[in-house]
Order: sequence, then structure tokens, then C-alpha cells
Amino acid sequence: MFILQNNIMYQFRTLTSLYSVAVTYRLPDYTEQRYDSKIVVKAQRKKEKYLFTLEERFGIQLNNEAPQKVMDRLMTQLGNSLYPIELYVSERGELLAVPNFEQIKNVWLKTAKELLRQNKTLEFKNYLEAAQMNLSDEQKFLKVLPKDNFIQLFFKDYAENKVELAFVNFPFQNRKTNYYVRKIPNIHNSYALFPAFKEAGIQETGGKLFCRKNRTCGEPFTIEANIHLITSDADLYQKRVLIEAGENEHKVKTGIFF
Repeated sequence: MFILQNNIMYQFRTLTSLYSVAVTYRLPDYTEQRYDSKIVVKAQRKKEKYLFTLEERFGIQLNNEAPQKVMDRLMTQLGNSLYPIELYVSERGELLAVPNFEQIKNVWLKTAKELLRQNKTLEFKNYLEAAQMNLSDEQKFLKVLPKDNFIQLFFKDYAENKVELAFVNFPFQNRKTNYYVRKIPNIHNSYALFPAFKEAGIQETGGKLFCRKNRTCGEPFTIEANIHLITSDADLYQKRVLIEAGENEHKVKTGIFF
């Protein structure tokens, strides 16, 4: 079997796949909150880089049902309006540019305006004003994209020595917890997560990450991250992110004729 070269992450000509994303939070009172979605991914090689297109996100469920609350429905519609997202990505999985940024921005602004017309609340208006700042220019948008669980975990070369992950809204809203990734010796595709730095109010935090990739072409089949955090008040928070490619919807080509 052909093995990936050490200095690159991807080695395919085209990719078409459907990925499922499941995110589960467990709170100190043992209740769980769950988010599910599906993302259509296409990619093609462009000389020394790749053009990935996240064509659409659909099938969103909160706690195993379609969003019920008004604010949840608004957030879903706004988030879906960002797609398709085109990303130039290096051979090592680094996000380089968003070639359709202007299209994304225009569609999002149009959608936001229409949703605000239908839902004129101060809470929603304030949210839109804050969110619009992330679309002020392409570089700012590129920096906030990794807040998305799928984008952050999918576009990472875990073979690198210095890989960092930042989970936003964990352990609770408007909080971010940072980790660095280290390979677990003698365990294939497995990594340990360590806190990037000591933070006030946190007694202990860490986790594990599993990433199974196409040995020939480099794209992920399965990524699973499990993290825990214990506050100084001994409250335990847990988060699990599972990303899986659909077996029947995953197609990759490596050459001109195959």
C-alpha cells in the first residue's frame, strides 16, 4: 500500500464525502445536551494546495429533535446561510484563504436582515451586530472559523509536534479552554490533550483524541475528542465531539483515471 509522504498531509486529487457531527455536553448535574448535524465536503487539488468546499450543513438537531426555541431556529438559519464555504488549504491542513468570502458575507447579511425583520427583539439585534464583526474582512473570518468544532478538528495535522485546540463555550457560555495535543506512545491514532496554560477557577482538565485517517490519501475518516474539566468548586463538565465519514458517501480519487 502507498504511504503518505512525511512532509504532507493530503495526497488525493478529488474528494467527495458526507460527514456526521455529534457534540455532547455533560453538565455537573449529569444532564446532557446534544448537537447533531451533517456536512457535505468536496475537495480538489490545486497545484500546491487544496480547495475544500463545505457545500452545505443540514440535519441539525438539538437533543435529538429539530430546534424548537425561536433563538435556536434563528441561529440555525444564520449558520446555514454561511454555506457553501470555500477554503484554500495547504498540504499540511492549514487554512489559507476563503475565496468566496464576499459571497458568504453578502448572503449572511441578507439573511440576517430578513430574520431581524421577522424577529425584532433587542437580544437578536445585539447578537447580529456582534456577529457581523466577524465578517468585516476575510482574515477575521478565517480566524473565527476554527471556533466551529468540525473545522477545527478536521483541518489539523496531528503528526505535528505543536498542535493546539481551543474549545469555545466550554465549560460554559463565553468561556474558552485551550489544549495542546501530544501523541500517546505505542497507541495507534491516539493523542492526549493537556491544558495549554493554567487558568483561574480550574482544578483539573484534559482529555483524549482519536483520529483515523485514510492511510493512502490523508483525509480523516473518524475524529473523536473527549475532554473533561473540573472547576475549583469541584463541578465536572465533559464534552465529546465525534466526526465520522459516511461509508457509502465517501469517495476519493488519487490519479487521472482512478
